[in-house]
Amino acid sequence: MNLLRLTLIVCLLIGIQCIPRLVTTSPTRQVVPHRWTVGSNNTVTSVSSSYTPGQLLTNFTVRTLRGTVVFSPQWMSASSITSLQVHVTNSRSAFTVAMWENAEYVDQLLITSPLSASFLFFSTEGAVRNSSSSSAVRSSAAEAFARGCRRIVEARMEALRFPVALRESWLARLFFAVDPIEAQGSFLPQILAENEFRSSLQHILYKIGTDDQDSTVIERLDPRWPWLPSPEAVLGSTWYPVVYVGDACTRSPLTLNGTGRLALIDRSSSTKLCNYAEKLLNAARTGAVGGVVVNDIDTPLVDMNCDTTFCFSPNITGTMIRATPGQHLVNAIRSGQSVYIKFQTSSVPGFDLTIDSNWALQQAGFLMYPSFAFLGWNAQFYRFAAARDRALNSLASNMTTFPIFTDQLMNGTATVTVESMPSVQKLSQQERIVLDLALRCPTAFDSSCPAWDRTIQLAVTCTDNETSTIAHWINPFGRGIGRWLTDITALVPLLATTDGRCTFELSGVMVNEVWMPKLNLLMVTSDSSGELDSFLSNPFSTSIEPSPSTTSAEPFQTLLLFVGGHLNDNYTSSHPPVNFNVPLGTTRVEMYAIIDGHGGADHNCAEFCETSHTFTFNGHTNRRSFSDAGSAFGCANRTPIGVVPNQYGTWLYGRDGWCDGLEVIPWRQDITSQLFLQANRTNTASYTALVVGKPPTGNEGYIVMQTYLSFFR
Repeated sequence: MNLLRLTLIVCLLIGIQCIPRLVTTSPTRQVVPHRWTVGSNNTVTSVSSSYTPGQLLTNFTVRTLRGTVVFSPQWMSASSITSLQVHVTNSRSAFTVAMWENAEYVDQLLITSPLSASFLFFSTEGAVRNSSSSSAVRSSAAEAFARGCRRIVEARMEALRFPVALRESWLARLFFAVDPIEAQGSFLPQILAENEFRSSLQHILYKIGTDDQDSTVIERLDPRWPWLPSPEAVLGSTWYPVVYVGDACTRSPLTLNGTGRLALIDRSSSTKLCNYAEKLLNAARTGAVGGVVVNDIDTPLVDMNCDTTFCFSPNITGTMIRATPGQHLVNAIRSGQSVYIKFQTSSVPGFDLTIDSNWALQQAGFLMYPSFAFLGWNAQFYRFAAARDRALNSLASNMTTFPIFTDQLMNGTATVTVESMPSVQKLSQQERIVLDLALRCPTAFDSSCPAWDRTIQLAVTCTDNETSTIAHWINPFGRGIGRWLTDITALVPLLATTDGRCTFELSGVMVNEVWMPKLNLLMVTSDSSGELDSFLSNPFSTSIEPSPSTTSAEPFQTLLLFVGGHLNDNYTSSHPPVNFNVPLGTTRVEMYAIIDGHGGADHNCAEFCETSHTFTFNGHTNRRSFSDAGSAFGCANRTPIGVVPNQYGTWLYGRDGWCDGLEVIPWRQDITSQLFLQANRTNTASYTALVVGKPPTGNEGYIVMQTYLSFFR
């Protein structure tokens, strides 16, 4: 992993763009244990489950603060809801409690969520702390918790100055259950108890003295992933002696020998003498193997993260505990008693699931830190999915689906030869030709998905053409819910074949990183409702330019102008100008460019630094800059246009022309007015690229690019 990737990880942690002064190794994905195998004959075996993602659910009833509600497909349709996000707060989970305790995390639910999403909130019986309590007592506690959560939301909407109508819209879509999740008579608690939906509780066990029988369990909240590894990953479940080091902001109280010990550290947020990275770094200087930060009194727990000038891993693990038990440990140490701590994680029923617009069960993915933003981004994605499905359903009799890949295993590459490809004449007569790629995993569960993000390219070789790359996608970190539509109408001439034979190849992933792509070619005769045109124009994001309008003109010829290459001193010279003549009969010319930047050794830049690409035709310039590259939430903000949410890796921040879990969106530009259409006039096309505003030098990564001209008549 390179330096800049780590830089962006820590910048992501604090939600800004930054360049670090020092970065050390840190993971870029969250590990999900695989529960499947691929046999020698490419068959998939997985652990069975009673409930699987994609499974259609039945109606269920919940008692809420607004009365008894029957949740059903009919309710969803009548309310124009595109997803129902179900979330459980476990009072023994510092993670889920912190989501409600921190105003910022609640605000992010209200800011990131679409108005077509609904949310159903539960609590657990743990709120009572006594499982022997009567059901009435447990329900009373759940109702009190529900009322408290609703008051929090109402207060945050007021603080955000939401208009009355917007507040009413929100409250109409929020449901707070008055019974704990365990008391639900529906299938919800059963699903959350399934292995693939389960979550975990992070605890600290402490004892004063050496008697194992006197250990006490308290909740902890670990630092924001992926800044620091979890304590168990580093220290296991061994008992460690504890030394108290005060606020750990100066060296004077750190003369104690902490070798082989855990450092107990005051948060002291009011003094702001130093940040968490400095505290842990100073603790490490004493020889401590980890830090346990004691929260301030009457202050919510937060997931510790880094600071702009200290965004690096201090080579020590850490966690945070609440003030009351923490102060108890401080007092014990001050009184001369020995304190020991060890870390523990236990499996519990899960906290989240999603029901999509088809009333199908879905996993919610990985919540990187305790913020409701992840529920909001999830809801944005399912709004996108509902719009996609609506667009496809609207075509009905006006679309023909031609299958290319049908859920075959892609183990490194996948290749298929089509023997009965539609003629290029037939394809050219369609209003649109669209690639429909669904990227699934060997099973329906996230745990079967490949871990890493790769560039997947589609190449096609038809009998009348050489091999051409016509589309790119970036697979997500460990999730299999992505499905994207890519308009390739302009590239139809590349599918010309006299004998109906074309070979398609998907490539880019590594061997043993198994996907199951389903790729269809959609031939759209008429989009009379305009649903598809609206969808392909990315109606949910003003940052994406709409495609040129579809006209009755037919594409009949293409010209490959430029391809990418390594961003080095020779990049510009390796892309000399191209002279060409417009074919006779042309009425419109479109530039179709697929561009994404990756890698980088000298400045670690092509993936995360802004590159700009300028195409000039006869002196007329066309420029695109990937300004989102390196931004903390550049890709999270694109969940409305199909970025797969809540991936098991650093998917949030912007990349150079791409996002994990999204198609590389083609740049389509009508350049007819910039060209000489006469057959005897020569046109000149030139291309240049800049890296952060300067010509590429050294080794700044590489650009994957195909730039075509498509001629219509």
